[in-house]
Amino acid sequence: MLRVCFVGCGNIANYHVKAAKKSGNVKITCLVDPSATARVKILSLIKSEFNISDEKIPEFNSIEDALEFDTKHDLFDACDIMVPSWKVNDEDLHEKVTSSVLKARKHILLEKPITVEPVAAQRLIDLSVSLHGADAGNERVFAVAENAQFWPEIIAAQKAITRGDIGEIVTAYAKFWESATGEWAVDYLPGSWRCDKSKLPAASFTYDGATHWIRPLRMWLGNVQSIVGVTGRSVPHMAGASCSQHIFQFHNGLTAIFESILAPEGISDQPFFRIQGSKGEIVIDGFGGGCYLHVVGSNGEVERTELCKEGWDEGYTGEYVDFTNACLNGTPLAGKPSEALEDLRVVSAMFESAEKATWVKVAGNG
Repeated sequence: MLRVCFVGCGNIANYHVKAAKKSGNVKITCLVDPSATARVKILSLIKSEFNISDEKIPEFNSIEDALEFDTKHDLFDACDIMVPSWKVNDEDLHEKVTSSVLKARKHILLEKPITVEPVAAQRLIDLSVSLHGADAGNERVFAVAENAQFWPEIIAAQKAITRGDIGEIVTAYAKFWESATGEWAVDYLPGSWRCDKSKLPAASFTYDGATHWIRPLRMWLGNVQSIVGVTGRSVPHMAGASCSQHIFQFHNGLTAIFESILAPEGISDQPFFRIQGSKGEIVIDGFGGGCYLHVVGSNGEVERTELCKEGWDEGYTGEYVDFTNACLNGTPLAGKPSEALEDLRVVSAMFESAEKATWVKVAGNG
């Protein structure tokens, strides 16, 4: 059983509590958040999900307090770090918190994006290697939580592509969409950190969430070589980009279109991805899920086959299973920091392209 300390008790922690329970190998043993109100809400969910109404779960205001309390490693083995990814006084919060936990020799699951800027992500990776070696196995696991990689619909699409169900990939289209009045509405209200100008560039719907769509595109088409596009503001009170349109060119010569839009109010339920091949198309629907194969059948008509329908939230369970298996069993980790760094380099290039109004090469992947 992996004993986990939740570091950050905001909205995303709700999903991680349920994923931790479904993984079957996790016990949440302490909480860290400067907000007592946030801790109370997550504690209530933990007790409900894990059926532990009478069990005491220690609470701390900071990761420093939690680590100081647990110098003998009696309370927790791992940290699920879910603090916002922003910079404070030019210091990256993800880098600061994760560095402290790395030095304390705890396992780490760090919520995406890995850091605000690629240079900070590289420093974290270098620190991990210097402390624990390039291949620490299950001695000290450092994972970055990118649930899209484990979304069953994404995996089903990958298998269909590998089987050759759609022939050779021709192009792909990805759309990151959401309503500002939807499930995550509290994060998009005036006064929230995603709308705080001082938190730029992270204070942006697109900057904060694009990696969920970039990772699957990279799984299917390979690394991105260059990018051109624009960003905009569909939600006026959000300081950073809340909509965008970009063209990705991959090293293999293929191209894909990426769009993002935080709709101020209503928006239709529409596909997250379309992958067009020489023989057919794969369509992956929105948060409710559904992966569908479209090919011409023996009668000459286009046939639609459901490959998978489990829903977005199952990706959180997958990332937790990946993490716990690596920690407890030494299973090779899929959610590697190096992959998160590549995703972030794409995001960085997107915003550089929009600023310079030209094609920009993605750094670091050859």
